[in-house]
Amino acid sequence: MPRITNTDQVLILLKAQLKQMERTGKSTPIAKVNAVRKSPMERLTALLAEDDTLRAEDARQLLVQNLLAEALGEEFVRDPSFQSVVTTVTHIIENNTDTKSLVDRALQGLAKPPGA
Repeated sequence: MPRITNTDQVLILLKAQLKQMERTGKSTPIAKVNAVRKSPMERLTALLAEDDTLRAEDARQLLVQNLLAEALGEEFVRDPSFQSVVTTVTHIIENNTDTKSLVDRALQGLAKPPGA
């Protein structure tokens, strides 16, 4: 039987929370206004394509923050609890070589302009 690590538990809980929010259709007025603007991931992709001096650690943290902001709503980004979750998830990713490698490859893919 495979061993479930702390990382697996965090990822399972995060996925469950996101699925539950999708099912309940939680949407805020701010989320509706933000639909007109670029999404957090679109802004991150543009930043990665333009700024090749961004440290890998910072890029990982921005990826986690923007994925969560896109899923949960940007209104939470300034909340200290949200930032604590971002920091915790980023540390979990960085302490697992397989996950870190996977995230780094994803960031490389985001940094490439479409069709490159």
